[in-house]
Amino acid sequence: MKRREYLKTSAAVAGYTLLFGGAVASIKACKVDPTLNWTPAFLTTEEALLVSDISERIIPKTDTPGAKDAMVDRFVDVNIADNFTSEQQELFRSDLVAFDEKAKSGYNNKFIDLKPEEQDQVLQLLADQAKELKGDRAHIFNVLKDMTVFGFFTSKVGAMACLKYDAIPGDYQGCIDYSEVNGVWAF
Repeated sequence: MKRREYLKTSAAVAGYTLLFGGAVASIKACKVDPTLNWTPAFLTTEEALLVSDISERIIPKTDTPGAKDAMVDRFVDVNIADNFTSEQQELFRSDLVAFDEKAKSGYNNKFIDLKPEEQDQVLQLLADQAKELKGDRAHIFNVLKDMTVFGFFTSKVGAMACLKYDAIPGDYQGCIDYSEVNGVWAF
């Protein structure tokens, strides 16, 4: 009889441990500490996380991969490091602050700490602001949007998931009707 009671008690303790241990682990998993698993060439870690979140809201993951899956943040970082002049780099860095300023003015929080819906609203405010901007200087929203779209669709992930892809294209056909090709092709 003592052995049977011991087994019941042991099973109950093991069950409670698994149940509550899993609950504690899932509660801790709700708030993920954002970290990078790569070293940026130009951006700081905080800026790279911000660019990553912005690009993911521009091309979010749905039934197709998102910008994070295509590592667009890395593309943006290398593009700025390799192709921007030092003036353009500093201008980009100072303009990147606009995302956090809009987020703080509307939601009293940094952009990366906002809910996705709130991030979308901040992006919409900046997109509207970019439409109204006149002059030679490009708005930071347009710069990031253009780099995100270009980086995504020229990546292997973006090209293979969202564009028609044929590793070995057929013969060249010059002027054909667009309706015959049924979409945009990646080469």
